[in-house]
Amino acid sequence: LYLYLITIRVIRKNIRFEPLWLVGVLITICCSYLAPFLMKFSISQNFVDWFIIEDFALAFEQYLDRGWLLDYPTGLIDGIRILLVEYNSLFLFIALVLECLGIFLFFNWRYSIGIIVLFIILNTNIYLLSAILFWKWIVSNILIIYYLYVTKPEIKIKTKHMIAIVLSCVLCSHFIPFFPKLGWYTIPYKVDYLLEVTDVNGETKNIKGKDMAPFDMYFAFNRWDVLNKNQANTSILDPKEVILLNSMSIEQVKDDVKLRGVNKYNPKKEKILSLFLNEYFTNYNKVGYKKKPILSPPAHIQSNKKNHFKFDNPVRNVKIVAKEFFYENHSEKKVNHHVLKTIYIK
Repeated sequence: LYLYLITIRVIRKNIRFEPLWLVGVLITICCSYLAPFLMKFSISQNFVDWFIIEDFALAFEQYLDRGWLLDYPTGLIDGIRILLVEYNSLFLFIALVLECLGIFLFFNWRYSIGIIVLFIILNTNIYLLSAILFWKWIVSNILIIYYLYVTKPEIKIKTKHMIAIVLSCVLCSHFIPFFPKLGWYTIPYKVDYLLEVTDVNGETKNIKGKDMAPFDMYFAFNRWDVLNKNQANTSILDPKEVILLNSMSIEQVKDDVKLRGVNKYNPKKEKILSLFLNEYFTNYNKVGYKKKPILSPPAHIQSNKKNHFKFDNPVRNVKIVAKEFFYENHSEKKVNHHVLKTIYIK
C-alpha cells in the first residue's frame, strides 16, 4: 500500500522516487524492531517492567539444555551464566532501548547508520546467547548501511510529516502481522524433542539437529509440540503468573503444568514426519554408512557428506522423544523422558 501511494505521488507530482523509497525502507526497519518493543510493553505488569520480570539467565539455561547454543567451552559458559544472573535486568533494559531507537532513523543519514549498526550488534548478541540467527535482518541492514554511506542522502522531512511517520510506525508495528511480535516470559518448564537411533547391533545413539544435514536447521529447532499428546503451553504472557511460577518448587511446577496443559497433537503432521524419517534413514541404510572413495561423485543426503552420525551400522529404528525440563532457582533441574513415536526402518 505504501509503495502504491508513493508511486502515485511520483507520477502525478513528478517527485524523485529515491527519497520516498528510502523513507519506506527506513519505516520497514523501524517497525521490525519496534514491534518486539511494543509487544514487551503490552505484556508488562506496569507498562515498562518486562525487563525486570523476564529471566534471561533461565532462558540461557534452557537454550543450553536444548542444544541450541554454539559449542562454547565450559569456562565461557560459566562466565556467561554469572554475567546474566548479575546483570539480567540491565542487559534486557539495553535491548529494549535499542529496539525503540528506530523512530530516530529519519533525521540524518549518519544517525541512521549508527542506529542500524546498533541493530546489527543486537542481532549478533542474540545469536551468540541463543543461537537464533536473524540473518535476513543482518544482511538487509548491511545493505542499507552501504547504500546510506555511498549516497549520503539528505533526509528532509517536515515536522508534521515526521510526526505522521513515527505514528505510522507505531501503529503498523503493533497491528500488522507482517512484523514479528517477539515478546514473552521464560518460565521454569521447557520441552525439547530429540531423536534416538538404534542400529542393527542394538546400540542406541542420540542425534543432534545439526547431524541431520541438509535439514539441520529444522531439526535443531524442532518445535514438535504437534507430536505430543500431553504437551503443555509453555508461553505465558501474564507477568503475575510468571512471578508465581518462578516462586514454585519443581513438584509444584509439575502440577501447574498439568493444569495448564494444551493438547496440540496433530496426527497428520506426525505422519508426515514419520514418513520423512523413514525415507531419510532408509537412504542412509542403503549407502550412507558406507565409506566413500575420495574421488566419488557428489550425491544427495545418501552420501552422508555433512552428517555427523556417531555410528557406522544400518539403522533399525528411530524414536522421537520428548524431554521435559523443570527448573528451580537455576541450580536445580529435573528431566523426564517420554517416547512419542517409534519408527521402524525398512
